[in-house]
Amino acid sequence: MNTNEIDKLSFAKAHALFETGDIDRIEVGTVKGLCDIHRYLFDGLYRFAEQVRTLNIVKGNFRFANCMYLDVILKKRLGMVIDWQNVDKVLYLQAMERSPINDLGLRTLLHQRLTNQVDDREVIFKGITQSYY
Repeated sequence: MNTNEIDKLSFAKAHALFETGDIDRIEVGTVKGLCDIHRYLFDGLYRFAEQVRTLNIVKGNFRFANCMYLDVILKKRLGMVIDWQNVDKVLYLQAMERSPINDLGLRTLLHQRLTNQVDDREVIFKGITQSYY
């Protein structure tokens, strides 16, 4: 299976995670919750699904972070989520590349896109779509 096929399948699983309400049954703010999300998205696609990563992974120039986990914490604890559809992907990737040295640009970029529309499915699904393309 190639990367594009894996992306399409995990994208469909991400939609299902919200549509089924399964996201609401995942423990927030814990390693177990993060592993549950990872298993949901990547089970059958990657042999390391659900395992805690011991290595940093990249795709092109993008270094993966746990943004989904961050969104869940923001939603549950602060009543806010990042409106990913309004985050410029190029600026985000540039900020991610610089973040190991200085994360101010990343924090500023994302802070400007916080919204209290935590239950707005359009915000959620457009954000999921944005993360894949």
